[in-house]
Amino acid sequence: MDHLSNLEFRLVQSALITHCESTVSRFAILDVSAVDKLSEHRKQFDTTYAAMYHPWLSIFDPLLKKNSYTPLSGTIAGIYARVDNTRGVWKAPANEVVRNATRLSVHYNEAEQEKLNHPKGINLIRSLPGMEIHVWGARTCSSDGNWKYINVRRLFI
Repeated sequence: MDHLSNLEFRLVQSALITHCESTVSRFAILDVSAVDKLSEHRKQFDTTYAAMYHPWLSIFDPLLKKNSYTPLSGTIAGIYARVDNTRGVWKAPANEVVRNATRLSVHYNEAEQEKLNHPKGINLIRSLPGMEIHVWGARTCSSDGNWKYINVRRLFI
């Protein structure tokens, strides 16, 4: 996102959501990098065809031989595929281990996670002491309670 303005970033994500809604056969995974803009960014979208994830992950880059922070969408898409293959699309892609991640760009405590996940539908990646990094949350960007969970929406795609 560093090379896109906030407006351009929102326009790209909006176009992705519009595509998913019009085809009714796809689901968008949205990245958000700016901590101070999480709630504001989330208010831009109200759709059952997307989910928003934060924070970014540090992953070892074997070519550069160093860790670098990357958006979550590729990793989350892989977790969706892993859950689909091992348990089925009806299983929520939450409480899943994020493999190969070395650290998070931001750490959240339980109270912060609760404020972002339940009322706002922002899915966090968390690292708790003594545990691997996990996906915490499986909510869509929808205000409609019937479609608030990713696995419910994806089951009907």
